[in-house]
Amino acid sequence: MIDAETHERIDVLPDRTADTLEAWLREHPGVEVVCRDGSATYAEAIRRALPDTVQVTDRWHLWHNLCEAALSEVKAHSTCWAGVLEAPIYDGPRAQTTL
Repeated sequence: MIDAETHERIDVLPDRTADTLEAWLREHPGVEVVCRDGSATYAEAIRRALPDTVQVTDRWHLWHNLCEAALSEVKAHSTCWAGVLEAPIYDGPRAQTTL
């Protein structure tokens, strides 16, 4: 457990179970915001222990998930773009945009 404001370690949990996290949060009722990964199990543990706590995604997972979604879209539409990109670009607005 890390304090997001000071970046100091607060505690180290003995395991990664939801029950352990829930117990820890109940012992620390002053927690207002929890920054976490996408674990649905942890999300539920946080809701049970401190229902008014705000849950936010950590920066790494946010960027990772965004990149994965963008890559998925690029792959899904790659055949569409292949036909458009085969046409030669000589002049006009498309040439200017490409440049």
